[in-house]
Amino acid sequence: MMKSLVKRLTDRVFTPDKSVREAYSIFLDVLEHDRQALTLLSEMEMAAHAPYVMDAACIPEQARELGQAVVRLARSLRDLAPGRYPGIVAKAASLARELGNLATLPCSGDSASPPYTLDLSDIRAASRLAGGKAEHVARLTRDLDLPVPEGFVITTNAFAAFIEENGLRKPVDEMLAKMHLMDRPRDVAGLANNLQKMILRGHVPSAILEDIEERVSRMVEVFGEGVTFAVRSSAFGEDGQVSFAGQYETVLDVASDDIEWAYKTVLASKYCSKAISYRIRHGLLDCQTPMASLVMRMIDTDIGGVLYTLDPAEPEKNRMALFSVPGHGEILVDGGARADVLFFDRKTRAELECRLDAENGPDHLSCLPARSDREILLEYGMALEAYFGEPQDVEWCRDRSGHLYILQSRPVHLADKTQNYEEELDRLPTVASGLETISPGVGAGKAVLLGTRANADDVPPGSVLFAPTLSPQLAGALERLSAVCAQTGSRASHFASVAREFGLPVAILPRECSLTSHAVQALLGHEVVLDASRGILFNGSLPKNVVKTAERDSDVAFSRHLATLLQFASPLTLTDPTAENFTVDHITSPHDAIRFCHEKAVNEMTGLGERAGRGIRKSKRLVSSIPLSLYLLDLDDGIRAESASAKHLVPEDIVSRPMHMLWQGLTHKDIVWPSKLDHLDWTEFDRVSAGFIDRKALSSLALVASEYVHLLVRFGYHFAVVDALIRSENDESEQTNYIFFRFKGGGADYDKRLLRLHFMQLILERMGFALTTCSDMLQANLSRQPAPVCFDALYVLGALLGVTRLMDMGMTNEADSEAQAVDFWERYAQPRFGAGV
Repeated sequence: MMKSLVKRLTDRVFTPDKSVREAYSIFLDVLEHDRQALTLLSEMEMAAHAPYVMDAACIPEQARELGQAVVRLARSLRDLAPGRYPGIVAKAASLARELGNLATLPCSGDSASPPYTLDLSDIRAASRLAGGKAEHVARLTRDLDLPVPEGFVITTNAFAAFIEENGLRKPVDEMLAKMHLMDRPRDVAGLANNLQKMILRGHVPSAILEDIEERVSRMVEVFGEGVTFAVRSSAFGEDGQVSFAGQYETVLDVASDDIEWAYKTVLASKYCSKAISYRIRHGLLDCQTPMASLVMRMIDTDIGGVLYTLDPAEPEKNRMALFSVPGHGEILVDGGARADVLFFDRKTRAELECRLDAENGPDHLSCLPARSDREILLEYGMALEAYFGEPQDVEWCRDRSGHLYILQSRPVHLADKTQNYEEELDRLPTVASGLETISPGVGAGKAVLLGTRANADDVPPGSVLFAPTLSPQLAGALERLSAVCAQTGSRASHFASVAREFGLPVAILPRECSLTSHAVQALLGHEVVLDASRGILFNGSLPKNVVKTAERDSDVAFSRHLATLLQFASPLTLTDPTAENFTVDHITSPHDAIRFCHEKAVNEMTGLGERAGRGIRKSKRLVSSIPLSLYLLDLDDGIRAESASAKHLVPEDIVSRPMHMLWQGLTHKDIVWPSKLDHLDWTEFDRVSAGFIDRKALSSLALVASEYVHLLVRFGYHFAVVDALIRSENDESEQTNYIFFRFKGGGADYDKRLLRLHFMQLILERMGFALTTCSDMLQANLSRQPAPVCFDALYVLGALLGVTRLMDMGMTNEADSEAQAVDFWERYAQPRFGAGV
């Protein structure tokens, strides 16, 4: 630090131009680190309120990046002003360490030690070792004495040992941290594929293999050499209130020599894109769903299916639904087949309705369980409902000898049917009726067709998707769907269960209305509405406020963990740069550190607080007709050469074309500025007037060159930043043109700041800016545009800065901000195409 201080003082005395250039270079670093830090903080704040769209593994990564950005910012301030702010780098490093400690994800508590396998009879209630599915199955045979295929569990401890043995924890977390369902949906599939490859390339520890081989050998001794196995997922929490229905893998007909391969396949399915997306949407951490695997004797099935003890699609009818298909029930739950369905009264168990499907062959009765088997299945179902205390989704099968087996049981997820849209819907033209309800509700959006080979990531947000089947893969696009119409499928499919959990309306088209029919093809690209509850498809749209959006659950691991981190990272206590406590010692949060470093760096660049006579190229105050305390620093031909010896500058001295256009907008004749401020309480006015006052401690700064401007305008104790490079010599140079605008905070309360942001968004969007907002920060970009378009945009930005300095004080609702946006556009935003430059 001392060496840097001596060098800076020497440069200022003997080579002041070099000193200014170096200071400017360092200042650019400060601005970049400040931008990075504020962006990271705003993204974390946004994640705390947005729907769950990213993995919790991103939290430690974002916290690490935020800590590094704060440290870089502090180092840049130290380099800009050596010795002036002692302790700032140490303070930033301390904050970064605390960020890292708070961001560390809670350990799952899983041991990598034995037991690696368990008999079903050894599994106790709510056992984390066995996972949700195996724990439920164990209870079926232990407490209810129901017929369940013989088997054992490969425990979550074995999974932990597998991850540890192959050194996968860190690379898994690094890949999960990159997953964002909304911003980068295409990346999710690629990252998930890489994760699965890592699992499949791993080797199962020998101690685990020995346990598995011993148990398999025992079953071979009992059932013969020809016995095969079903290897099923049993993640912790699976088949509970968060079902994970169809998200993980099941491998059927596995030979005894292939158990290791099948086991790794199930482990890898924990990281398939649909399972990761599903877990993220529920706000669950990866460590909350460790994977166990249920190995069961494979049943040579004749028929199979699903029994709902309460029909989830129409619960108001209070009936049971028994679905049946030939062979394994997997073709039913995977959404690729229609089923024969029997409905029964829940109280009397009398048969109410029978729906047979022609695809199951000419002899429908061969696909349905015999009457005696139906009675047994209904009895099993009601016993399971009584035992678990809620309606159940029961998977069953019958072997070729006529024996019934229960394969699993989980809660039925009932969709929300509390809304009534019928009055609005019945005004729309009907495209088709008689659709089969899979998941009730109403969804509206543009009709999109998903072919059999298309990627669900290609679905635009808010779509009504038309698909060939109800594949579980569709779960990977849930956050982008408003509704689904499929050509075939069943309410007993895994995707149907997931859709009901998320309140996504789903229906099956009638046979006469296929995906290739003229009626459906004519809808593509147009607005449609699906009333899945009544089975009607409409042409048209509904008002946005009609359809209810899902509410975020704040009482989950992701929310709790992020809230703890933000309680440390977000608070801003250093709000007044003139206050006595605006010091390094009073920095208590990363936000404080960002604020402090930016404030002090701006002060350094404007020469504020420096002793008289330092350097020969100090910034100069601009004297104008408006009460804006603005200092200009000439970087390269941004100010008239003739004004080099002048004590002050006037607007006519500005030759920087970008700065000139900003100034033209800022000083528009219709913008009213107060003229007599002498009688005001300056301290209070500083806080409410957006900082437009003649006080060096609260001044604005413009760094200008002939084609460049970096303007920082004080708005209370936050900044508006305009950074622009405008070249116009030829078409190639236009490709480098850009304008960056950032605005964060303001002098009003939070709600009014958001109204001001809304006003600014309306103007900037109309000018063609690309916008992003996080909390109360707005960023806007306009790039690769011709110079006249860019100059127009700078003129509008100048006017926007002048008009918005006090406007949030009077706005009370969005109607106010929208009305003022219309007035602003008519008054200030007429095209100028660079006139006057």
